[in-house]
Amino acid sequence: HPAKFILLGYLAVLTEEFIVALVHSLTEGFSLLGFSQLIFQFWAFNVFAFTGFIVGWYFLFRRLRYSTKDLFFIVGIWGLFSEHTLTYLGTNTFAAVLLILPTMSTYNLIIAPAIASMPQFGKKEMNSWKKYPYTFLILFAFSVIPVILLGLLRSQFPGAFPPCEYISCS
Repeated sequence: HPAKFILLGYLAVLTEEFIVALVHSLTEGFSLLGFSQLIFQFWAFNVFAFTGFIVGWYFLFRRLRYSTKDLFFIVGIWGLFSEHTLTYLGTNTFAAVLLILPTMSTYNLIIAPAIASMPQFGKKEMNSWKKYPYTFLILFAFSVIPVILLGLLRSQFPGAFPPCEYISCS
């Protein structure tokens, strides 16, 4: 059911962002007010940032068959793209390399509950050389409108979203 898939996707995002807000709050000197503000800022940002990812995967999963390996790499590469992790290879190579596997794993953990809720995977088989670019194209297409809305909202209500030093602002 699409609602279950999407709800599980968002619950995983909100859970992960709760943890991120807690970590940032603890490193700055914990206060309940500051922690609460960070949670809502991260949630506001990531509801928009992850909409295309979650809805796109539902669309894809209903149509195509993905192996566990395909999922790990596609989801993980999407995470590296979304977090701009590979852009740091030239400036901070060591840190970028150290972040590759955790970033890939985090994105896989985020989508895992939603994917596990699907009783049946898509039936269509597709060659990996076609499936990978097609999947990225679909995820990107589903992400365009929510990311544009996020950008517009951030420009109008900057205090509703986390500061740039906590997220990828580009």
